[in-house]
Amino acid sequence: MNQISINLHKAALDNNYILLLTSNEKEKKAINELIEDTCSANLAGPSRGCYVGKIGDMFVIHISGTCGISQKDSIARIAASFLEKAENPKPKLIALIGFCWGDPQKVKIGQTLICTTIHSINKQISTPERIEYKSTIFNSPLSVSIDSLYEAIEGGSTFKFSSMVSLETLLTSTTERDNIIDQFPTVDGGEMEAFGLIPSITGIPWLIVKTVSDYGCDSFERDMQSATAKTSANLAPKILNAICNTNNFYFSQSSNECLALLDAMLGNSITFYLSDFNSDNLNDILNDKYGPIIQHKLSSYCSEDEYDTEFSFTMCDLLLELVQNAFKHNGSTKLTLTFNQTSIILSGDNNAYDATQIPGNKGGAQAWGTFNKNYIAPGNALYEAKNKNHKFSLLKINTKLRETKISCTAKIKSSTIGSSFHSESGVLVFDTSCNSIYVDSSRVYMRSRALSIVADIQKWLSKGLVIYLTCRTQEEVRRYKEYLADDTGRLRVFVS
Repeated sequence: MNQISINLHKAALDNNYILLLTSNEKEKKAINELIEDTCSANLAGPSRGCYVGKIGDMFVIHISGTCGISQKDSIARIAASFLEKAENPKPKLIALIGFCWGDPQKVKIGQTLICTTIHSINKQISTPERIEYKSTIFNSPLSVSIDSLYEAIEGGSTFKFSSMVSLETLLTSTTERDNIIDQFPTVDGGEMEAFGLIPSITGIPWLIVKTVSDYGCDSFERDMQSATAKTSANLAPKILNAICNTNNFYFSQSSNECLALLDAMLGNSITFYLSDFNSDNLNDILNDKYGPIIQHKLSSYCSEDEYDTEFSFTMCDLLLELVQNAFKHNGSTKLTLTFNQTSIILSGDNNAYDATQIPGNKGGAQAWGTFNKNYIAPGNALYEAKNKNHKFSLLKINTKLRETKISCTAKIKSSTIGSSFHSESGVLVFDTSCNSIYVDSSRVYMRSRALSIVADIQKWLSKGLVIYLTCRTQEEVRRYKEYLADDTGRLRVFVS
């Protein structure tokens, strides 16, 4: 599993993801089995795991902990801490997903409760007659359309739009359960996390999706917990889509920042399964879902020193046509596209059909013809079909540049330019063990910012470092070269 830093992808995730919260290993496992392109991420404090991925067209962050709030790794504490930190992206929606107890007079085991109202009853007073619970009601700002939920879930008996109680008690007493129901007759069940989290959430819509695993009674058992956790997880995409549509929540995966996040999530390879397509949508999904991310990955091979910008589009065209042909005409059921430093390999479960032999003049043949003419014939790339692999060897790759970009990219330290801050290290931050650094100026819009970077680059050049500086346009290349007037031979300035 790849690992990413959430902070580095704040621009992609801010107000553009759903935060999923679980409170035990059974719920955690069910949700992680649902998430696509899952990566792990580290949190500053204790947790039972943090994961970043996708559900359909939505980014999700899944954080898991323990139940209640008293433990350091309780999900309520972890989530509250995560949300209060300014460096973390804010979610568009928070969803607590898992299992709960239910009122046997109102709901059945296996029925999913969808809740936007909770009675927080963790404060209580013992009287001679019974325990009296003090309730604070919390309502999510979400709008809910029952008709939309019925349509999305396609089975009204499987869910109920409900209100719930929340307290830090594992309910295993028929008497106490009935006492709670008697005091709060409008609720359909209860759980152990929301009371500790919801009061700390300000301005963020929230939702509880929990399936009834038991009745909180004397005969309490855990037998149904795994199954009901899976039920909630399996219904979650449909419920979340319906809720988001009702509330006009929109998510993006097409911005440059989002493509960079997808790139990090996927790592060096993309796997295609025939079972994810049908004959009607194969071309649509390859073009619309995979096209942008493959083109983005290929763009990393493009620079003034390597391949031109057209390479990423021409190669993307050819790779997608080869995938389509392998599924449609070569009997493949699984294909893996791997992006290595100096080669790209498409491997499958059948022998590869040589691209040079594609007949006719349709998409695959034309895509091969263009790539062959522009990159293979001039001697800038090689192609070989052998056994189950299509291998493209990229002869123009500057391995030093790529290694520097991966391991030694410099970042601008916040609150240093135009402030009273002064440090011997300057405004650029990078691994000091690097003997070359990669500086991306594509997001530098202010001349004062550019001049601060120039001053740092001059200093590091004088200390013997090799600098790769990328720009948006040739005019910017000219300007930076004029500013820097380098005579060391260690500065490379080019359009990214």
